[in-house]
Amino acid sequence: MSTQELTRLDQIRNDIERIDQQIVALIARRLTLCREVGPLKARAGLAAHLPDRVRLVMARWMEDATSHGIDPELMRHVSALVIAAGEKLQVEAIVDAPAPAS
Repeated sequence: MSTQELTRLDQIRNDIERIDQQIVALIARRLTLCREVGPLKARAGLAAHLPDRVRLVMARWMEDATSHGIDPELMRHVSALVIAAGEKLQVEAIVDAPAPAS
C-alpha cells in the first residue's frame, strides 16, 4: 500500500469511528426516551410490548434501509435488538416509578 492509500485508509477509519460514536449516541437518546414512555404507557393502560407498534417501527426501519441501499434484513435484526432494549427499559421504568398519589 502506498503512503497515500494508508493515509486515506486512516481517514476512512476515523470517519467510521465518528459515525459509530454518533450511532451509539442516537441509540442512547432513543433509550432515554423509552424510559419516559414506560410510565406513560402504564398510566394509559398499555403494555410495554405492543406488537402492532413493533411491526410498524420495524417496517419503517426496513423501508428506510432500502431507500439508503442497505439490506432491509440487516435493519430487521438491528431494529429488533434496539426495540427489545427499549421495551426492557420501559418495563424497568414502570417498576421503578413512584406509586401515584392518592
